[in-house]
Amino acid sequence: MKKGREKPFAVFVPDVDSAKELVEEFPNYINSLIKKHWPGGLTLIFRAKKGLPPGVVSGEGKIGIRIPDFPPLIEAMKRVGSPVINTSANFPGEVPPVSHKDVRVPLELMLKGDSKGGIPSTVVDVSGERPVIIRMGAVKVFEIEAITGKTILLSEGNVLNILYVCSGNTCRSPMAQYHLSYCARDLPLFIRSCGTLGFSGSPATENAIKVMEEIGVNLTAHRSTPISRELIQWADLILPMEPVHREEVLSLGANPYTILPFYEIIDLEKIPDPIGKDIEFYREVRDLIVKGNRWLEKHLRERFNP
Repeated sequence: MKKGREKPFAVFVPDVDSAKELVEEFPNYINSLIKKHWPGGLTLIFRAKKGLPPGVVSGEGKIGIRIPDFPPLIEAMKRVGSPVINTSANFPGEVPPVSHKDVRVPLELMLKGDSKGGIPSTVVDVSGERPVIIRMGAVKVFEIEAITGKTILLSEGNVLNILYVCSGNTCRSPMAQYHLSYCARDLPLFIRSCGTLGFSGSPATENAIKVMEEIGVNLTAHRSTPISRELIQWADLILPMEPVHREEVLSLGANPYTILPFYEIIDLEKIPDPIGKDIEFYREVRDLIVKGNRWLEKHLRERFNP
């Protein structure tokens, strides 16, 4: 055991039947989720059956279970006929290693293998009616929500990464970014924006700055950022302003479950591009963005407040 450890160990099992032997109840709403992500980067927390070793059961009577995407380990568990206690190979308080090269703690034996994608598993408590995200990781939270059909709840310490996408990243997407940042400043959100045209370092347009100032939002610090694969992978929720932006996001490998077309929130075919238009047109676009963000803010708050 790791010195100073207080949390119970998670348990690796070779198959779903082995997992069911350790838990009181296996909720139906997770069936499609485990079909897709077991084996894989998903740890699920259940109510533990009575009589399990205390090292794997929390004070609340729960147990964390995962089927690892590592065939040699699955084969070993099947041969032994027993689950395996799992812990990250790091000292308490340190970031868990995602590669055998990152391990600093002394180990007697190491099977060389890396965390796929370099991302730790997503940890979800499914012991209640509503899935609770304990740790964000390899499986995106809105994919979990879509597959289970349940509104997820994000536990304290988690931060949602939100990305708005437009063409030049000088009007629509920064207007939306800075407005949501202002309205939802009490929520644990990291909000960014980018453009598909590849502009870098450009300020927001003069009219965008003016119309946002009218509602108390300051865009003067904004500088444009081009869209990138890294930004797409970083985001938990991506909000394109037009269908063409959605297609660009998908072409860069976005998980479809992370995409929420901003124009669909307010039942439009697209958010009009105000570039080159007069200030009245900018005001109309601003008001559409405010309407969409009001819905989005409510939608996000429901996932942080039980």
